[in-house]
This record gives sequence, C-alpha cells and structure tokens, in this order.
Amino acid sequence: MLELPPFFAGQGALDAANSQRRRGRWLQIEQLESRSMFAVLTDAPIVGGVSDSETKVWFRTNQQANVAVEYSTSPTLENASLSSIHTTQSTADHTGIITLTGLLAETKYYYRLVVDGAPQQFSNYPSWTSFAAPGRFRDFTFAVTADLENGTKHPVQAAPVYAQIAADDPNFFLQIGDFDHRRPDSLAEMRSMHRSVRGPLIASGADFAEHIADEFPVFHVWDDHDYGMNNGDKNFPGRAAALQAFKEYFPTPNLPNPSQGIWHSFGYAQADFFMLDLRSQRDPFTDPESPAKSILDGNNIANGQKAWLKAGLLNSTANWKFVATPVPFNPTTQKKEGWAEYDTERQEILDFINANHIEGVILISGDIHHGGGIDDGTNSGLPEVSVPHTNMTDDHTNTTRSPGLWSEGILTGVGNPGYVLFRVSQYEVKIEIKSESGLVRMSYDIGEIPGGGSSWFRESSDGEASQMRDSAAAAHDTAFALLSDYAHFNSEPADEFLKSTAGRVSNPTTDSSSTQSRTTSEGAPAPAISSRSLTSGRIGRRTLADDVVEETVNLEAITAATKSKKVHRVGART
Repeated sequence: MLELPPFFAGQGALDAANSQRRRGRWLQIEQLESRSMFAVLTDAPIVGGVSDSETKVWFRTNQQANVAVEYSTSPTLENASLSSIHTTQSTADHTGIITLTGLLAETKYYYRLVVDGAPQQFSNYPSWTSFAAPGRFRDFTFAVTADLENGTKHPVQAAPVYAQIAADDPNFFLQIGDFDHRRPDSLAEMRSMHRSVRGPLIASGADFAEHIADEFPVFHVWDDHDYGMNNGDKNFPGRAAALQAFKEYFPTPNLPNPSQGIWHSFGYAQADFFMLDLRSQRDPFTDPESPAKSILDGNNIANGQKAWLKAGLLNSTANWKFVATPVPFNPTTQKKEGWAEYDTERQEILDFINANHIEGVILISGDIHHGGGIDDGTNSGLPEVSVPHTNMTDDHTNTTRSPGLWSEGILTGVGNPGYVLFRVSQYEVKIEIKSESGLVRMSYDIGEIPGGGSSWFRESSDGEASQMRDSAAAAHDTAFALLSDYAHFNSEPADEFLKSTAGRVSNPTTDSSSTQSRTTSEGAPAPAISSRSLTSGRIGRRTLADDVVEETVNLEAITAATKSKKVHRVGART
C-alpha cells in the first residue's frame, strides 16, 4: 500500500476516521458534521466527466482540508495510485473536484478519499469503470431520469426509481433537469439543494446516495427549477450564482464556455452525447417569434451553444448522437417554455441536420411530469423520448394530462413515476420506459445500418483485424435478425426466404445509396431504407469466414416494417 505524503494529518485524524466506519459505506451527514474536531467527508463522492482515459471525482468536507483520491484496479486497493492534492475552501463551500488522468479504457477502478491523511473508507470501496474509446463498437446501457419532487416541501418523498436503476446496472446515469423543484434564488440555497438531492437530508437524496452516487458515473444538466427560477432564462438575477454552484457540485466533462453556461458533451464507444443548457442563454419565451429568438444562444456570444451543437453533430463520426434537451422538442406539447416557443430556431436545427445528412440523432427530453412517451419523428421531427418524472406529486397544467401527440404513445397523469433505460449496440438502440418498480411500460427499437462500406469500420485503420471481424459478426447477426423478422412477418422460414432472395443480393459494385419504395405484405407503405454495405460472412449462416469479406445486401428486399420492430434511418423530418 502506498505511503501518504508527510503534510497530511497524523494519527489523531486516522483514529477519527477509523471510528467512522459504518457498514463500509459513507457516514450519514449528521454523524460527520457532529465530529467537527477533524476534517471529514460530509457527502458521498460522485464520479463524473468520465472518458476512456480520465475521470473526475467530486467531494465535500466539513472544513478546510487537504484531499486526495486513492485508486486502484484492485478491489482491496493494492498497488494504489494517489492523485494530486486539492485543498477545500469555504469560498467553494468546501467542495472539490480532482481529475484522474492516464487511465486504461474499459477498466474497473476502485477508490477512496483521503482527508488530511485519514482514509474515509476501509472496505467495500466504491468503483467506476472507464469508458470505451470513441469509435469502438460496444453494447452498453445508460439510464435517464428527470423532474424530482421539491425536497423542501416533501422531505419524506422517496425515490424508489434509483434502486431499480442500480438493479439494471447501467454503464452511466443521466439526470436531465429539475433536480429538484425548489427554485433556489441565492447561492446558499442553490448549494443546499445540490447537497440534499444527493444526501440523507431528504428521502429522495438518501436513495440517490445509497444507489447512485458512488456507484455510477453521473452526468447532469439543469432545467428551470434547479437553475433557480420558474421559466428562468438569461435574465435570471441569480444566473451567476447558479453557474457557480453548479460548477462547485457537479464533476462535468470540460465545459466549452464555463463562464457562460453548462452545456457539454461526452462519448462512449459508438455514441456521442450532447447535454444542452436551455436556461442560462435563452431569450424569454414571451419574446415575439423571430429568427433572432433563441433557446440556445440568446446572448449571441462568441463560442456559443448553437455553434457548438452544430459543429458537434456535423463532426461526429459516432453511429448514434443523443441530444439531452431538458424541455420537449416536440411542438405539439403545450409547454410554454419548450422548443415550440422557439420554432424558427427549432426548424433551423432540423434543417441543418437534414442538409448535412446527419443520421442517428435521438432526442431525450423531460419536464412534462408524466409516465414517459416516445415519438418516432412524426411530430418531433426526430426520434424523441420523453422521460418520466422521478417522484413528483403535482401536475403540470396542460402537459401532465394533455402532453401532446407522441407517435408511439405516452403515459399521462402524474401517478406514473419512472425512468428510461437505453440499450445501445452497434446497429440498434432499444428504448425501455420503466416504472419505479422496474416494469417495462413501453419499449421501442431504433435500428440503423449505415452505408459507407469500409469507412464504417473506423477501428480498422490501425490494422486491428480481430475488431473488424467482431464488427463483421455484428453486421452478420443484425442482417440475419432482419431476415428472420421478415420471414416471421410473412410466415416464411428464414432459410426459405434466403433462397428466394438469393437473386436480390446485389453485386458489391452496386450503388449502395439507392432507395426503393415498397409495401409490406399487408399493403402498408414500408419506410424507404437505403441499401447498406455489410461486412460479413455468408449471410444466412451464423458463421464468419476468417477473412473479412464485404458484401452489399439490398435491404430493400427485406421489409423493415415487421410487427416486432421498426428499422429505419434516423434523420430529421421536416
């Protein structure tokens, strides 16, 4: 075990820390702060800003202290490394964030905090797993929540959702706004809110601390009630305090413009994530509609959020691009401060995505206080998932009971708390809207097999043939699944269907961008799907040749409109 630096406190602090053990977990806040003779942690740490090589660890102490992170790939912290030292100060509410660098990708790390020489934990260490590098193809999951009850008014309102999320064991966790609903208007109130929603001062915070805080990487953006003002915008008097408190309490990826807002992005394998700040730069929703009215960049600043979002989407090479928008993008939802009140800019974003042929964009929104909904782009212009509230008890007038039009359905009423679990693979995103007890209430699959031949195998540039074979195997399995779905839909065995479509498998020189209009066996129009290049072995056999072989399969011969799933290219609809 490593030796601690000599400037840390001596045996007295260590003895105090030893006395703080409680089931191997972090102490309750009231126990910690009652022992003010020594510097100790007051809150469960939070891991965020995770990538394939970096992680940020957030913490808070009860008084000024020197803090370090001890971390290792060993569950017992053998051969541990020690981070740089951060000194907590009263000017930042004794919070701190330490960045760990030089990490191995897709590796589980265990850690503990060391405060003035005193380790704060002695067993059952928390952990996180570093992310898969951009461009890799991995199956992974992530969970999303929104809209937490006001903990000041309802301190005993628990949040069972968090335990169910922990049971799903996602790779990471997103909270996309109204965390919670108390509308703080001072720096002290903002800090208090951020602490309580993650700690034992309120029931929902205790659930978060137990099941989420030191178990999963956390990513968060605010909406109005945790920004600090109902329907808040760029003119909120507490805007500067809100920015300060957020940056003190949340370990985000590097912010593109930290003095102006909290928007940020991160990536995991074949997916990029864009977390929008739709409060600190927005024009008032009561302003008349015009090309200048903006929900993204009302102050028209240099290095603004709109330019950042467009550049991020345009330059992304990820298969999937998830955009977390704390308010609904769907204009049929009558939420006064949603994107519907910024319709010119909303259409500008859709036009940009269409003009640049950007595919794989999926919106994740909140703020409606309902049980969750899904739109395939019919109403939203892009696929949009509306996240259920976490534990609310009150309605949002004209949204909870009348939340607009959602092509795949929506669960109305405030009595349906829950969350969304996304299951992401190379070619498919499976969306599950789940109840607070873990029951799947609604599910939807989005599938995309992008074209581009060998350019699809972005991992192959360094000659990693084995990964190319993995990618080929995934393509093969996806194609076989599509064929099986078609055969099932048409009551035809897959093998027989393969024989009947043998003549429709085009030559590899066939143009892969052509599309055809077709109908299902029931006569309904099927979505137009471009022919895509698949790298695979012989399609129809669940085997793969040793050499990677490229075949172009005319997927127009395979209907995507089966009863069990919808498979389509994910682009903007106008």
